[in-house]
Amino acid sequence: MILGLAALLVANAASLLGAQAIARRTSTGKPHLDAVLVLLVRLALISAAVLVAGVSGLLNAWALGGLGLAALAGLLLARSFTRPKLPDLGRLLTILVGVVGLRLLLQVWFFAPSNYDATSYHLTKVAEWIRAGGFTREMGVDLCAPFPAGFELLEAWWVVFLRHDVLIELAGVEMLLLCAAGTYALAREVTLTERAAAWAAFLTVLAPGLHLSATSCLNDVAIAALVIVTMTFVLARAPWSWIALAVGIGLGMKPTYGYALPGVVLLHLLVRRNPKLAEPPLGISWGFAVAGAAIGAFWYLRNVLWFGSPIYPVGARGLVGQEGTLKVQFGPSPANVARNVLDVLQTRVYDDFTPYGPLLIHISGWGAVGFACGLLALPVVLRDDSAFRKLAAAFGVSFVSVLALVHPDPWFMRFVLFFPALLSIAVVKFLETRRPAVGVVAAALVFQFLATFVAEDLRWKDVKALAALPWRERSALVLEDSTLPPAESVAYFIVEPQLNRGESFLLYGPDFSRRVVYLRGKTASEIRAELEREKPRHLYRCQGTPLEAPLFQECLRQGFLKESGGRYYEVVLR
Repeated sequence: MILGLAALLVANAASLLGAQAIARRTSTGKPHLDAVLVLLVRLALISAAVLVAGVSGLLNAWALGGLGLAALAGLLLARSFTRPKLPDLGRLLTILVGVVGLRLLLQVWFFAPSNYDATSYHLTKVAEWIRAGGFTREMGVDLCAPFPAGFELLEAWWVVFLRHDVLIELAGVEMLLLCAAGTYALAREVTLTERAAAWAAFLTVLAPGLHLSATSCLNDVAIAALVIVTMTFVLARAPWSWIALAVGIGLGMKPTYGYALPGVVLLHLLVRRNPKLAEPPLGISWGFAVAGAAIGAFWYLRNVLWFGSPIYPVGARGLVGQEGTLKVQFGPSPANVARNVLDVLQTRVYDDFTPYGPLLIHISGWGAVGFACGLLALPVVLRDDSAFRKLAAAFGVSFVSVLALVHPDPWFMRFVLFFPALLSIAVVKFLETRRPAVGVVAAALVFQFLATFVAEDLRWKDVKALAALPWRERSALVLEDSTLPPAESVAYFIVEPQLNRGESFLLYGPDFSRRVVYLRGKTASEIRAELEREKPRHLYRCQGTPLEAPLFQECLRQGFLKESGGRYYEVVLR
């Protein structure tokens, strides 16, 4: 524990100081842009380190901690660091940032992964990597498991040193910080003062969709942050290599990042006559470009080698689930963009269908500031500010482009979480000349703060139950009134067709001490053969698989499963 914590601190210090040393060689003289680049380069360094460790089978605390120690020693000997210049926040905002930051740390400590998207396929990859000490072909049974896993690299980073998921939500918090830095820099580029830009960043961070996603082990906050960062670099006419690095990392996180790129292209065309910032040395430029390309392309090349298609499991018809419903759309759809836009304007923007949560079921997640203040401030600022009009046009095109490329499902607003940044900047610009409206914005902000303590897929009693557990045992299994019998391995039983493939990540245990065997047999005989080969002591029946399922009943009739309480069954092989 102590050695793991030391390795965690050393590796993070090395990545941060290393990022600062690299970014300083391409400094623009604009502190707000340089700060964003430092965070982006740190993300690239972590991603590259976990990628190399995963491929080479060295994904463990000793290897990454040793690498971090060597890098940190070299950086300290070379004195390759400078004290960062912090923006002028003012007393009130400094206090508010401290309060929200403390709350985020408490959420990280007391929450445990529970969102079914995360436990179904995002985190199963991380669990298999940590157990194996490297990348594995086994990723779980969810159809979406082969999707790009750039965000999971960051989650693995926060898990590997302690070999425990207690800090895993720090991956999302780190991306929320990048989102704040990107919004701050974007606001500075449209002429807001330091304090005003900091307020715009703070309003963005408290947008419910972004804030709750950060502690839910989902990658949507990461995509929002990278879209905002890319827009910032393009608007500032930053070096092309900066943009290439952001694009590569974004595409390696999730293809929906690419859906927003038409707006980025439009912004480039609109500001192409503006003066460019100085280009870094050629070696740095190509280093950024190659790093971005490698980090982004890795998952697509892996899918080509393993499955024969870079976008597997999506095909020309999109991704159709085994239950027959379309899960992922392939290509743009004019009909769907009209339907999605109307749905946003008529229903989702009001945020009244469900409580706030990371999946944003039939809501926007923009919050009271975005809806009640941002949408009203936007047309006024557009009328008065020509530079802001260019930025708004780019955000608008990205917004529509994403909606043209996503299926009209209940949660598509997760993919446009970059938009609250534009609304927040509009609100602050509006308040510069209309001070009486400050009270309205403050009231809306208080509401958002109160609404972002706990996501809708958790409840206060759930948080109390998690907080009551020792940190080593903290797992969302307790929320299901389920305790796994002592065992080194457990089989995961699921009957298709099924839309949500459930909670298999929880079976690994918070310390990844348990092996999960994914059963893929279609008959009772095939399942028995898998159990004989893998030798798990217990079997867990997925929540979505009813006891009455014919295949499961046949397994019970053949006598190799014996009920042992709840959804658990003892494997009895003679």
